[in-house]
Amino acid sequence: MPAGRITLLEYLRQQSAQHQSLHPDLGKLVLEIAKAVQEIAVLTSQGALAGVLGSLESQNVQGETQKKIGCSLR
Repeated sequence: MPAGRITLLEYLRQQSAQHQSLHPDLGKLVLEIAKAVQEIAVLTSQGALAGVLGSLESQNVQGETQKKIGCSLR
């Protein structure tokens, strides 16, 4: 890792140590969001090869057509 840079996990640990009032689950939540974003990035970078692009035949409550990518995660 380049000098002066730290990982997200290291940053969260530092912040938790400096600010004891932060709820411990906040760091876990941020890490889970980061993991989901990484998974979405990998899937969308593969595009049609991964079979995750396009639309489904369902709509949400606003009447918008749903996208496949949301159905392929977990």
